[in-house]
Amino acid sequence: MNRVFYFMVFLFLFLFPVTKAQYPDSIFQDQIIIDSANRNILSLKITNANFVRNNEYFAPFADGYTLIGYFIQPELKFQPGEKTIFSAGVHFLKYSGLEHFSQYSPVFSFHYQPGKHFTFILGTLQGTLNHQMDDHILSFEKYYTHNLENGIQFLFNFNNFKSDLWVSWEQFITKGDPFREKLVFGTSSEISFYNSDNSLRASIPLQTLMIHKGGQIDSSPLPVETYLNSTTGLDISINTLNEKVIGFRTMFSSFNDLTKKEIYPYSKGTAFYFKTYLETARTNFSLGYWKGNRFIAPKGNPLFSSVYKETTNTGDPSREILTAFIAYHVELDDFVNFVLQGESYYDIERSIFDYSFGLHVLFKQGFSLKRIKKKNLK
Repeated sequence: MNRVFYFMVFLFLFLFPVTKAQYPDSIFQDQIIIDSANRNILSLKITNANFVRNNEYFAPFADGYTLIGYFIQPELKFQPGEKTIFSAGVHFLKYSGLEHFSQYSPVFSFHYQPGKHFTFILGTLQGTLNHQMDDHILSFEKYYTHNLENGIQFLFNFNNFKSDLWVSWEQFITKGDPFREKLVFGTSSEISFYNSDNSLRASIPLQTLMIHKGGQIDSSPLPVETYLNSTTGLDISINTLNEKVIGFRTMFSSFNDLTKKEIYPYSKGTAFYFKTYLETARTNFSLGYWKGNRFIAPKGNPLFSSVYKETTNTGDPSREILTAFIAYHVELDDFVNFVLQGESYYDIERSIFDYSFGLHVLFKQGFSLKRIKKKNLK
């Protein structure tokens, strides 16, 4: 009970900050926009995230641990015309307490934007939180632990419809490799409706995530695995006169083992998630109720799963969880953002209280280096 009390005090203290903020997800997202004014411009972009995230998890579904460290990604970008951008750089991930980098990987991407409604990306994708998927389908922590996604991506952006379709290769194989190929297929779309003054908004999210492990040319003895998560529902929000947003979101999600290799104890599962939320210029706050039945999401937050963390073949089919989330954001300086987050999960059946809190300092900025003069090559 002491843990519950202290965490509720933590929530209360940050419900009333005095500095202007914006919704945290938009701060973490990193989208490239092709501007005709930047034609023939060579630029440098630096993305940096410094983080501390402490997970105090006690239920048998997720490990409790602390993530502390940073990643930095410098990139050179060149826009040769009005429709394309090439970028190349390196992604470095470093956890505090380790002498070496946990990840250092090259990044390269080609962006093609023939019009304002469509973008095609090949190479390093606009991944993780840019997909705008719910945490129980694609975990927030992927932003730090698996930030890079490489493959192919299609983005559609209209007034009442937005869609993100992508394929990410997590493990490439050649003939005879002792490990399996790993692919992720995803779609994240939203259909929106507004009234005449945009004070009332309704949207229908449509999200799918398919994980595939296998291949025809490897020598791995492990079986082919294919899992599908999907979710849809309804989100209704009202913009008040004092610039607050009050909303309600209900989601229906499913899990399907398409190969039925009995790796997990369940081949099918479902879940309902009901949330009410409040967004102000200072904070974002939500309360929710989760009801899951044999639900599994290999890429999602494991606290919503029906499978134990120690093994994949045991678990409890029914889960009931009360959730709370709060985030506070402030711009410390130009292009430097500070985010404080707190989350709590109360397992009704087991009377177990899990919680986490995080601190994030983010920096994103581009710098124009020079305008390249084109020469005819013969």
